[in-house]
Amino acid sequence: MSHQRPFPQSLSLGPHHPVNLPRPTSKPVARQRYSNHLPEFPRGLPPGGPPTPTLVKAAPTADATNAPGSPTPPPGTAGIIEAVTPTAIPAPPLAPPPAPAPSLSPSPEPPCRRCAKRCVLFDVDGTLIDALDNQRRVWADWAVRYGVDPGEVYRVALRTRPLETFAIVAPAEDPQQCLAALHALEDEDVRSGEYTAFDGAAELLRGLPAGAWALVTSNYEHRVRGRFARTGLPVPDVVVDAAGVAEGKPSPVPYLLAAARLGARPENCLVIEDAPSGVQAGLRAGMTVWGVNTAAVDGVHRHFSSLREAAPAITAFLAGAPQSGPCRCASLVCSDA
Repeated sequence: MSHQRPFPQSLSLGPHHPVNLPRPTSKPVARQRYSNHLPEFPRGLPPGGPPTPTLVKAAPTADATNAPGSPTPPPGTAGIIEAVTPTAIPAPPLAPPPAPAPSLSPSPEPPCRRCAKRCVLFDVDGTLIDALDNQRRVWADWAVRYGVDPGEVYRVALRTRPLETFAIVAPAEDPQQCLAALHALEDEDVRSGEYTAFDGAAELLRGLPAGAWALVTSNYEHRVRGRFARTGLPVPDVVVDAAGVAEGKPSPVPYLLAAARLGARPENCLVIEDAPSGVQAGLRAGMTVWGVNTAAVDGVHRHFSSLREAAPAITAFLAGAPQSGPCRCASLVCSDA
């Protein structure tokens, strides 16, 4: 026997306020259910790290699937949580490897323009200009004026500067008056004397790049320019003469000054000479020295019987690799500065 109480048809709040209650339908309202049966992972991490997380969404309920146009879920899947695997996210790029530790010993700096430049330094008289007869004639005239042996004066003059020559051959004379007389004779010779350039000199000098060669002479620049004008030789930008230095050949000062004005290191300079004093000056400056036009002079690194014979080697020297080690501009005035 059922003890279920019948559902009241109405509810009275009093004799004058009856309330009609709706009868329950035969079909209960569907309630959305969620499954709490989530996938379980074994204890510990699987090989390769933790599994890729998944996003979950609830499958449509029975009522939702009954809506017009809704897809019909497979039987038995209503209310079951559906696992959705997200799109794979690319792993971030690996961090770059750490920079190597700096070396304790500093590496040599690359050579600058000064350390990589090659230059040629030419003597003038006897090397580019055939002036031996002119020099002999000028010194002979001077010796006659002062009453000394011309031959002896010329032999001394070939290896010393004029003031030193005067002190040796005419010690009793005033050196400044002796020098003034010599200058007057030389200036007259430049105007009226005959000069000849050595074979191949004009062709060689015109083919050299500007700023890569200089003249280093024991004479004076105005005389050099006068002789070059008469023989058709070009004059470079750098001319080191007797007035530009306190010490002449065989001191290395003239050649070192020429290298500095060209912006080159001494070991990258080539000296072309014909006289022993000039050869010694170049060697003492730490330069390569080649002899030309005369018998081989002691100490030269290479000897050529003529300037034309030496011309191809001189050009090749300028085109060759400089003898430069680590850049030394930290202690020297560099042409790059």
